Amino acid sequence: MSKLSNCPGSYSTHPYLQRRWDAVERKLAFCATNKRAWKAWRAETTRTLRRLTGEQLVRAHVIAQPGRPLPITLRPGRGEQTIFMFRPDGTLFGKDYPPGDNVMVITAGVDFDDPKNVLISGTPVIRTKRRFRQYVRGPTGYVLANRPIHFRLEEMSFQFNVPPGGFLMIGPGPEVKRSTSPGRHFLTGGERGERFEMLMVIAPEVFSAAARLVKPKPIRRRPTDRMD
Repeated sequence: MSKLSNCPGSYSTHPYLQRRWDAVERKLAFCATNKRAWKAWRAETTRTLRRLTGEQLVRAHVIAQPGRPLPITLRPGRGEQTIFMFRPDGTLFGKDYPPGDNVMVITAGVDFDDPKNVLISGTPVIRTKRRFRQYVRGPTGYVLANRPIHFRLEEMSFQFNVPPGGFLMIGPGPEVKRSTSPGRHFLTGGERGERFEMLMVIAPEVFSAAARLVKPKPIRRRPTDRMD
């Protein structure tokens, strides 16, 4: 409310809402003198209240090939992070990670027992901001290139079989209140103001794409070629 907040007639809201308002460095002001100004104030107030209570839905359509990993960046530009996780035997361990992006790598495939179902696998990954010289496989063999390092949180990997018309929802659990939990680092936002929880809803759909068949070229033989 850059323009309206400077108008005379500002007032304080309820204490609990005022604390939230202060958290995002905003003020509620009312100084509308006509219908147009009232609509402008109402629209900006609605946007601010939506910012306080939650974010709008972001929808994206992605075409993925079966078996090919699809990285989804959840929280880019993170600083150094300390994350604690539980091993399958119940022991707790932690690790420090360098600055980078928090990414969810999703892999989709067809269930061969029931081709109508989609098998979805996912693993949280921290992709370092800094690039390191390492050997990678290329079309002609291994080459030396600058690439980020990917730290896979294997203990948080998952796999689900989604039936036709179904969906998979990924969200933080009760342990998100712990500052070192994976859910806190991957599925929450709002550092300067109120903290929000993020939900991922994946609705897969299987379809077949037409492929152009390339007819192989005939082999031209020279007069000197022989076939024994």
